[in-house]
Amino acid sequence: MYHFYMVIEKNVMVDEFEETYAVRFFFLREIQNYLAENGFTFLRMCPFLSAEEKADEKTWHLTAISQAK
Repeated sequence: MYHFYMVIEKNVMVDEFEETYAVRFFFLREIQNYLAENGFTFLRMCPFLSAEEKADEKTWHLTAISQAK
């Protein structure tokens, strides 16, 4: 569970809320299958917001580069 404070100005809390997230990871094969099932061709994976870099087994946040068929 995450507890958030939203602040507009220094030391002034304007809103507060909690959220719960179900977090899971996807295997590469799952992503490739979802893309194919929805009309895309998988091209490659890269680190999130770093399209020119290569992802490896230590990369946690990824972007799937794909192309519509």
